[in-house]
Parts: sequence; C-alpha cells; structure tokens
Amino acid sequence: MTKLSKIPRLSKLLKIDNYQLELKIDRPDLSYSGKVIIDAISLREQPTIQLHSNGLEIEDVRLSTDYLELRSTSFNLTPSEDLIQVTHPDKSSVFTKHQNLTLEISFRRKISDSLHGIYPCRYKTDQGQPDWLLATQMESHYAREVFVCLDEPNAKAKFDLTIIHSPDDTCLSNTPMLESELIDQNWQKTRFAQTPLMSTYLLAIVIGQLEYLETTAESGVKIRTYALPDKVKQTQFALNIAKKVLDIYERFFEIPYPLSKLDMVALPEFEACAMENWGLITYREVCLIYDSSSTNVFIEQFIVEVIAHEIAHQWFGNLVTMDWWEDLWLNEGFASWMAIYAADQIYPEWNYFEQFVGLERRSAIELDSLKDSHPIEVQIDHPEQIKTAFDQISYGKGASIIHMLVHFIGLETFRKGIVLYLNQYSYKNATTSQLWSALEQVSGQPITDLMPNWTEQSGFPLISIEINQTTMTLKQNQFSYQPNSNDQTWSIPLNFSDTSYNQLLIGRQTEIELLSPSELPPTINPNQVGYYLVKSDSTYQDSLKSRLQDNQLSNLDIQAIILDHLILSIRGDNSIIDIVPILENVANSSTSFLVWSAISEVISELRINFYPDRSQFAPLSIWVQKLIKLPLDQLAWQPVPEEPKNLAQLRTLLLGLALTYDYQPIKDWLNQLPLLTHPDLDRLSLKAKLKAQPVEFQAELLNIYTQESNQQKTSDYISALSSQSELNQFDQLWQFVMSDSVRKQDFRAWLTNLGSNLSLQPGYLDKMFSDYPQIVTKLDGKEPIARIFDSIARFFANPKSYKLFKNFTDQDNPAIQRSYDQLIEMIELRLEFQKRERARVLDYLNQHGHPNE
Repeated sequence: MTKLSKIPRLSKLLKIDNYQLELKIDRPDLSYSGKVIIDAISLREQPTIQLHSNGLEIEDVRLSTDYLELRSTSFNLTPSEDLIQVTHPDKSSVFTKHQNLTLEISFRRKISDSLHGIYPCRYKTDQGQPDWLLATQMESHYAREVFVCLDEPNAKAKFDLTIIHSPDDTCLSNTPMLESELIDQNWQKTRFAQTPLMSTYLLAIVIGQLEYLETTAESGVKIRTYALPDKVKQTQFALNIAKKVLDIYERFFEIPYPLSKLDMVALPEFEACAMENWGLITYREVCLIYDSSSTNVFIEQFIVEVIAHEIAHQWFGNLVTMDWWEDLWLNEGFASWMAIYAADQIYPEWNYFEQFVGLERRSAIELDSLKDSHPIEVQIDHPEQIKTAFDQISYGKGASIIHMLVHFIGLETFRKGIVLYLNQYSYKNATTSQLWSALEQVSGQPITDLMPNWTEQSGFPLISIEINQTTMTLKQNQFSYQPNSNDQTWSIPLNFSDTSYNQLLIGRQTEIELLSPSELPPTINPNQVGYYLVKSDSTYQDSLKSRLQDNQLSNLDIQAIILDHLILSIRGDNSIIDIVPILENVANSSTSFLVWSAISEVISELRINFYPDRSQFAPLSIWVQKLIKLPLDQLAWQPVPEEPKNLAQLRTLLLGLALTYDYQPIKDWLNQLPLLTHPDLDRLSLKAKLKAQPVEFQAELLNIYTQESNQQKTSDYISALSSQSELNQFDQLWQFVMSDSVRKQDFRAWLTNLGSNLSLQPGYLDKMFSDYPQIVTKLDGKEPIARIFDSIARFFANPKSYKLFKNFTDQDNPAIQRSYDQLIEMIELRLEFQKRERARVLDYLNQHGHPNE
C-alpha cells in the first residue's frame, strides 16, 4: 500500500482570528478573482507562515506585522501538500511567538465541474436552455480551493464576506445580507454580516436564479427554502418540517439556534445528500423537494430525516466542532441519532427508531464484522484519508452506541449531559473524551470507563448464552467473520425483557441467577438497543420460538432472530437452512416492513450465493412466490389513501420481490399500469415494462431520462434501467452511462445500481476496469470508487468476479485501500459460505421449490 506522509497540523503554528474575504464571481464565465485579508497570530518562532491553497493562481501577497508596514512578500507554493509558504520580509529574521500578523493575498481561479470548492450546478431553463447556479462545497478540505486559508476544523475564525456578482442573481451566504449596492449595470456588491467563530469547511455561498418560501420558528428565527423558480412551491413540505425540527432542538438543547436566519437551498447538482453549512444548508433537490405526484413513501421519510440531520449539525458540528477528523463521529453519529429523535417526535406513527435500529444499525454491524473495519475514532493523517471516515462506522455505529447509552442512563439524563457539553464547548472544538466527561458528570455513571472501548477499538461483542436449570451464563467475545486472537472486551449495558436483570457486563462473562427457573428465561437485548449480537443455546432458542408463537416478541426482536442467524451462518456457526422454518412461519403472519426486510435479506443472500444465474433460479423463485402469496393476497396492490406508512413500504417491498422472482400476476399487472401511475409504484412498473420489452423500452426510457428534471423521477429511471437483464443490451447501456448524457451527480448511482445487477456480471467488471481512468475522471477522484465498492461488495460472490477484483491494479491506492480490502474479504466469506451450504440449500429448495409442493 502507498504510504501517506503525515501532513503537519498548521493550526499548531498559526491562529487566525478573522478573514476579510472579497470575491468577484463571474457566473457566466465560470471564473472569479478574490482578495483575503487574514488577521493572525504566530504561535511559535518560525521562518515562514504556512497556509492552505489548492488550485488558486496567486497574484500578490502582502504582509504586515507589529512593526512592519504592508509590503510585497515572497512566497512559494507546494501543490503536493496544498501549501503556500510566506517568507518573512526580512529574510534574516523569523516570525516570533505571539506576533500579530496581517496577510493580504490576491488570487483568481477558473471554476470547474468538480462538485467541490465553488462549482456549477447545471440545469435547463423552462425554455430548454442550459444554465447553472454556483454553489460551494467546502467539506472536508475544499475551502482551500476557494481562498487561501487555514483549512482545518479546529482553526475557527470569524468571516467578513463580500461578494461582487451579477445584479440579476440572488446571492446567499451563512449570515444575513448587511447591505447591497449596485456598482454598475453589470455588478452588484453584497456584504454579509460577520459570522460567529466557525471552521472553514462551514463557509458557504450560493449564487443564481432562485426564489424562496418563508416561515418563522417559535424563537423568531427566519427560515427560508430556496429553489429554482419552477420548483420553489415544492419546498413547502420541507419548510414545514424545518420549523418543527428547529423548535424541537431549541427545546432539547436549551440553547437558541445561534444565527438569526436559517436558509435551505435545493441544488440541481450536488455530490452528497446535503451539507450543514451554518445558516445556509445545501441539499440535493431530491432531499428538499416534495411532490405528491413523484415522491414515494421512502423519499418522503428520507426528506424528514435528512432535514433533521442537517439542522442537528447547527449545534453538533457547527456550534461545537470536532477537534480533528478522527472525531468525525461527534458530528455525524450525533446528528444521525438526533435526526431520528426529531423525526420520531414529528411522526411517531412512522416508527423511525424501529427502522433506524433495524436498518442502519444492521448495516453498521455488517461492516464492523470485517477484519478491515476501523474504530469510530479513526486515525487521520492526510486529507486523502478524511473521506474514508464518512461511512457507516461514523454514522450508523456512532448513532447506535449513542442509542445504547441513552437507554443506559435515561433520555432526560442524556439530554442534560448534552446541554452541559454544548455549553462548555460552544464556539470551540471538542473531543470524544470531553463528551464522555460531561455525560459522566450529569449521570453519575462511569461513562469515561464504559464508552472508550466502544469508540477506540473496532468491532463489537458477540454474547453467547448458556442456560441450565437455575442460571444463565453470558460470555462475550469479539464477533468477526474471520478467526482472530483478539482478547478485547467491552463494558456492555445488558438489557433484558425483565428489567430486574439489567446490569453492566465489564468482564469476560457473568452468571445470572434465574428468578423463576420454571418460567421462560428473560430475553436479552429487547428491541435491539445494545450494539451486539446474540448466540444462544438450544434452551434459549426454544424460549424465543415459544415467545414468537405467542406474539411476545417485537418486530425488532423477530428481525434480530432472522438476521443474527444469517450473519452467524455466513461465518459458519450454523446453517442458513435452520432458520427457514421460522422464516416461513413469520412470512404468513407478519405485516411488518421491518420483519419483511429481514426475510428479503435472507432471500437476497440465497439468490446471490446459490442462484446468480436467472436461467437456473426457478426453485428459489417458486419458493419465494409461496412466501409472498398470502401477504400479497391480504394487501391491496394499489396504494390506499391515508394508509400507515409501514403498509405502504411493505407493499413496495412485496411487489418488488414478486417482480424479481417472476410472480406472473404481479408482473402482468405492473406491466399494464400507465407509465407514471403512482410514486410508490412507478419504479416497479418501469422495471416490469423493461422485462417485457428489454430492447424497445430501454431506448424509450433512456430518452425520457435525458429530458427529466425531477431528481426523484431520474432516480426511478436509473434504478429501472439498471435492472436490465439482457446482456446484449448492456453495451448500449454502458455507452450511455459513460457519455455526457449522464449528470455528474448521477454517475455514481448508475455504477452502483448496475453493480448490484447479478445478470450483468462479470461484464460489468470488464467495463469498469477497462474504463477505469475515465471513471476516475468523471467521479473527480478515486475516493468515490471506494463508495461504489462499499455498495456493491456483497453482490460479487463468484470466482470469476473475485479473480477480476484480485487483479485490480489500483488496489493499493490510499483513497480506496480499506474499501477494496473489505470487498475482497466479503467475497472470500461468501465463497466459503457457498462451499459449506451449497448442498443443503439446493437440496431444500429443490424439494420445496416446485409449484405443487
């Protein structure tokens, strides 16, 4: 693997108090010029002052100190480390410790389509003419592409921003506009209020043709949603949600929202889902725009969650910022948990916490089971490593251990601890240990001893249960797919269905005396609050089956029975077939989307590992049709107005299974629906039509995709087209994906969706590796390749794909190394799984997978 040199932390050398930044931005020309005046203090004796700069054409550097007038200064650039070094005017002298400095630097730059720094968000006007907004994306280390700065999260400063722009454009930034004056007919000068102390990655600018809707929070904060003029009315739902969320957080944190306004902007092109810029949150349109004719039930719930996540960052991340990127989870894990809390407050009937534990926690556990997982607090030495920390460990695992901690100390105690933490470190930077100290101070619990092993070491515990007549013995070991000799343990808050058994497991094992030996033993980890798996002996398994038959288990517990068994079978602890009788019983009785998601995951593993070839998967197909027939017969196929969200989600899941596994009545019905009939059905209907007419409809749908401006519909089109199962159509589809017809922000979605299509393997990999340089260019770097690997790893469980990946020539690139290693490990696991399970699986499905069984 290529070794990355450790980049020096410039914030140890220089403290910046203020940036006076003026940018003259020519939107039509895609260029800008600028000047920044930096007030700073030297923190040690040094011959040069170092700042971050990447891709800027530096025109002039002037410097003054306590005793020197402003004057031209020599400098040199180190592009490999994104540095500009400013030399002391008197070359025989040094900058002394605590010396005050003022730097004035002029620069210019052309604006590229990189989707970071300042970049164009391209779209077509109502008249079909190409146009663009200009927006910024500074996280994680892209402020240095916009202006010369100290681009580290703990280098907080105040910003006085002035933008010179076209008078026809709306210009937005973090703070309200102070004044705006017309310079001449071509230029408007807009000055913004000074920001609070904040990190450079939170600075934001948006310029272009925008309109807005407005409301006011209970505290008087003005909230606006901005969008292109033809879409602004569709931000009303988001505006209503933002008000409710802001009100909830101001009560929860007992700290007023720190700014006087909160703007949220729907961008027609954006690499991520959203970015929490203080006072000016930017979103993909799909995350802010709600239209009842195109927004399906999953996107509707997602919009609420994303808005709640980004507004949570206004406190967790913006007001109090992690000291360095190794503590990224302090931003993302907490924003993820707070988003679920707020969404659940607004829509308790949507079961947000149930879905979070059942889906987000599970995906974190799968990643955390690999030997190439990483701790929540992950070492970051170089900017290229930062993006690798934006994964399910920082988000899903981080939020999961918070969820566990909340249940251990109680919600109100947790809330008081968070209030203390936020007050202690407002407008400052903090570390994980400082959070634990605040929570310990309030709770009286040994948080500083309990929690570090959850954040400082990778992996998680497997609790093994043994029951005899009067006692229950619990043992903990690290769960890992691969054998390991780790002796690490965790301090585990153990929860039971009978709370009188609750306790803290600190050592390797504990023995619990059963209070009523003649009754069923208490269930461990009810509602899956704890971040661990459970492996049970036969006595405990029998008790679970008894509770299952008597409807005494929650949906989360039923899901855990299924998925814990699945993950243990992949490791080799048991056989996947052993869970099938329970799965078949549950399928006939459950109307829970969460439970059916678990069933669907088992089905998917069977398909990926044992029936990747559609020409041979008839036994699996018929078996699945039997599983879904009863719930489908009991559920209206058409969406029902005002029905529970769970049922709407369940319908989509079941219809998707019916379509994938060739249940003819559903295939025929979906194919006969109008092209766009209902947002919950459109994606499935498109797939059914493509199955029926793979050549004709692919051409038609590609044309529709190129004309569509609604991002929620383009997502449906990408998903449908990527389901193409005819190999002879793949070349044409790939050529389209690699062409300029695909928007930059959609490119990764195309590659991910195509990579999950078993019918296109290994042709997909042949194309991907042969076009690798072009793909890297279109993705603007190699880090997005890592995200693709993360998404498609489980689908390539065959020897030919394994060989292609092993021969991949860029595998030791630092930006993708961890994701590549995890992908290889997942394929190897499933190849071993296939060897162990093939005979039993095929025998069972051959016996049960025929129509008249």
